[in-house]
Amino acid sequence: MNWGVFLQGGGAPNAAAVSPVNAYVGAGLRLRHFIPDSPGSTLSLGMARAWQRQSGSNTGAAETSLEVNFKQPVFKDFYIQPDLQYIINPGANGPGYTLPNAFVAIIRLGWHYHLHA
Repeated sequence: MNWGVFLQGGGAPNAAAVSPVNAYVGAGLRLRHFIPDSPGSTLSLGMARAWQRQSGSNTGAAETSLEVNFKQPVFKDFYIQPDLQYIINPGANGPGYTLPNAFVAIIRLGWHYHLHA
């Protein structure tokens, strides 16, 4: 098994009209070769938080996403990747106008194409 971690972040000093996202932080864990008999399998766990400015202000609320996904090769260069996300305060709306938390399920299909010289 091969594992890795990541941490990323960013910020934008611009006004809300230019950049509604004030700051961002994300972190996660990736386990490759998660299934011993399937060397291309990958399990990923992660979280992200984005702070957004409200119009006319430099302050605002934040949106948080918790995610787990699993990438599994099906056959040569083709894979399937189910992805589950739980989003807290979608849209990062402030008090008085909040959307309910959301559960999102996605299935990605992918194909890697290699040019051979």
